[in-house]
Amino acid sequence: MKRIFRVCLFFIPILLTSCYSLEQMPIEYMVPADVSFPEQIRRIGVVNNVNNNPDNEIILGDSTKRLLEVARKVTYHDGEPKTATQSLAEAIAEQNYFDVVVICDSALRAHDIHPRETTLSRTEINDLTSELNVDAIIALENIQIKIQRIITMIPGGNGFWGTVDAIIIPSVALYLPQRTGPLVRINAKDSIFWEKDSYSEVRLMSSMISDDQVIKEASEYAGNIPIKYLLPYWKTSTRFIYSTGSPDMRDAHIYVKENDWDKAAEIWKRVYETKSEKKKMHAAVNLSVYYELNDDFNEAISWINKAIELSENNLKYETIFIGDESGSVLNKNLYLYYQKQLTERKEADAKIKMQMNRFEEE
Repeated sequence: MKRIFRVCLFFIPILLTSCYSLEQMPIEYMVPADVSFPEQIRRIGVVNNVNNNPDNEIILGDSTKRLLEVARKVTYHDGEPKTATQSLAEAIAEQNYFDVVVICDSALRAHDIHPRETTLSRTEINDLTSELNVDAIIALENIQIKIQRIITMIPGGNGFWGTVDAIIIPSVALYLPQRTGPLVRINAKDSIFWEKDSYSEVRLMSSMISDDQVIKEASEYAGNIPIKYLLPYWKTSTRFIYSTGSPDMRDAHIYVKENDWDKAAEIWKRVYETKSEKKKMHAAVNLSVYYELNDDFNEAISWINKAIELSENNLKYETIFIGDESGSVLNKNLYLYYQKQLTERKEADAKIKMQMNRFEEE
């Protein structure tokens, strides 16, 4: 099976005290998708099944102007189904998860005289899988775009700042032959934005990206949004290790920089046998990272639990500031934060291995 983590060996030191420092490093690992495809599904058809007359129910957003705002406009649009279908097919093909990805971006509902339910019938699915010579169908069934334009006065009267945010909501469904109705339906959401400034409000409004261009670019981006729900994907996360505090810790860090984690782990285990509880705690954290990189989540959790126990009995936790998915900066307890991440990875381990089994022979 393909390895399911990789580590980028560059570090950013964080000075905590005059005696020791904590360094952060990014690692990448595979995260399982929400959908698990049977191993025999090797050929996928991607089709445009968007209704020509969609009955979209969109809840209007807040249009109240904020402090320093001089203009705000919110509009709602249907995306470009053909563009989004092509983007979806390309995004799936780039993952190299299936042997073949076949696209049919022509609208399946193009010749409908009367609006009808978008869901493909069992007969349609069987016909499509046969015609495209595929094992399953992934259908784009809707794409909505909310465009929000805001112009804000720059404090001090130094001009104006304009932003255009596009919230994109594609809907896709997975169909298997001989099955009535979709196996799963995914309604995903993401956003992209543009920014611009000018000394004049009128000039800024006239020079900002047009709705037509936003719809085009948003539709191209839409195909990437459902991928993490459909297929395993790489996630980047941050890990922290102690690099100083004693000659042994510094020696171990040299081995880490040389990518010899086994020798570093031998030193950390020796440090853990010392009487200093602070050194034991730091060594336990580093050993937890070591075992995670070897996909031994039971050992990794065991070592971070030891660090937590030492911290509870004798010392305060280390505190770090971490940005969450919304962009907010959170004050996090390092050890508990890492324990939570390890627990999540352990729970996902069996699922990611199952989803990657198709590459076992390769």
